[in-house]
Amino acid sequence: MKHIVESDGAIAFNGKVALLVLVAFVCVGTFGIFLYQSLDNTQPEEALELANQHVWYNSTGWAEAALAVTNTGGRDAVIQRIAVRGVECSWSDVYHWKTDLGPISDDLGLTSSELSGNFSEISVDGQPRVFQQATDKLTLEPGWTIVLYVKNPGNITASDAGVRATVTVFTLNTLYHRETYVQAPQGGTAGTLFQIQNVYWDSLTNKTRIAIQNYGTSVVKVVALYVGASRENTLDVTVYTDVGDGATIRVDDFETVTLDWPNAFDTMWASGEKYYFKVVAESGSPITQGPYTAS
Repeated sequence: MKHIVESDGAIAFNGKVALLVLVAFVCVGTFGIFLYQSLDNTQPEEALELANQHVWYNSTGWAEAALAVTNTGGRDAVIQRIAVRGVECSWSDVYHWKTDLGPISDDLGLTSSELSGNFSEISVDGQPRVFQQATDKLTLEPGWTIVLYVKNPGNITASDAGVRATVTVFTLNTLYHRETYVQAPQGGTAGTLFQIQNVYWDSLTNKTRIAIQNYGTSVVKVVALYVGASRENTLDVTVYTDVGDGATIRVDDFETVTLDWPNAFDTMWASGEKYYFKVVAESGSPITQGPYTAS
């Protein structure tokens, strides 16, 4: 019977080969992980910017939230759900409109009536926009902005006026949130409810036209208008308007107050700058809204 006997040199050689194979395997694995991580790090990131958030309670018994979301990242973002004060909103209560022109310029306002149906017309940046009732998740492309209105969110009641409320948008990867305060109807007193709905900049005649909506149960009489570069610092420009002895707005109606330039605030508005307007009525609390971007 023959016996095969390995020499010490052969054993040492085989051990070196095995070690080299192991080292090569580890190096290949490490390089693969590094390559995967490098490629993964080059993928576009998701980034959303939330703005113009509001939560209102209307004296007629319904609440509403509004929010603008801009995709500032490099890839599509899918909005999985929306919550107000931690309460998830039903998709049937969410209405949406989006644009590829980037962030909106003007603030968002409370609608004149409760949202209903498959479509609802709401003014954004001075133009009527058709909002569609949502049925499921919403996709937002890079550079696009989506404006969201939510009907009766977060169990909001009249007693919540002035209470802090968080509006949260959830995507597959993360969540984004902004805080605001539940707003009582503009105009303060029962029955006297008004707000600025639109602001138009007429460069041909050097006039700014402020559309004011009465959504209360009594007539509103506008007696003064202020303008400023911040909410806290506005200047009375009433004598440069057509308010006169008072601009009367009937219930469920609009009235446009026209401001002439130059005026006590400035000789002319600056295109691209943001302005705030304060409206004073004969009864009820004054309202200040903005910013509105001049054009």
